[in-house]
Amino acid sequence: MKNWLLSSLVLFMFYANSTMAVDLPIGSIVYEELIIYPGWMGSNAPTYMASGACGGTGISLMSTLIGGAAGFGTAAVMNNTVYSDCQNQEACENAKVATYAGAAVGTVGTLATVAMVGANGMGLATIGATIGGGMAAGATMLVTAPIVAAVAAGGATYWWFTREAKGQP
Repeated sequence: MKNWLLSSLVLFMFYANSTMAVDLPIGSIVYEELIIYPGWMGSNAPTYMASGACGGTGISLMSTLIGGAAGFGTAAVMNNTVYSDCQNQEACENAKVATYAGAAVGTVGTLATVAMVGANGMGLATIGATIGGGMAAGATMLVTAPIVAAVAAGGATYWWFTREAKGQP
């Protein structure tokens, strides 16, 4: 809660700059550099307040959380279906471990990405811009990264150990 309040305050202070300055109407009261002028932000006040409340922080953090859960869920489903009854039991056991490791690496990767670019709307847009999208694409990438990592790690490990069992280099 404190982080949200602090980020909202910082964002609000960013918007409340000299571009919003207004000419004081005749009759405004000035007390030692404190100007008492109700409605100094004018009709844009709700917009400025909403931008602090809806800056994308919740979206990026929830996308990371949902992506991590989906990655581990995908790993569990793959382990129970794809890698449960195999001819090469060693390949299946190693693939089971690799799916969970892939989900963990994907989740840590999304957390590191959010930490680097920022847990806000601009950070999501930066992530989404890597594939030519915006905030929605960034949120989608945060959700799908652990899933893709789990599937890729499990599949590559299974392929590697079945290839070794056949004696291929």
